[in-house]
Amino acid sequence: MQPEQYLLLIGELHGCSQHLSAIDELDDREVINEMIVKYNKLYFKSVKEYEQKSKCH
Repeated sequence: MQPEQYLLLIGELHGCSQHLSAIDELDDREVINEMIVKYNKLYFKSVKEYEQKSKCH
């Protein structure tokens, strides 16, 4: 997955989190926030891999 795709997903998840907060669904919001953390880690990992590939070429 490209780094930009992770950013788009993370942005959508943040939006979901805000909507859930507005309707007071805190348990579901917590699950979404855990997903945000997971995809943030994957984003930074993909950026690092992308940068390493760019240096090799």
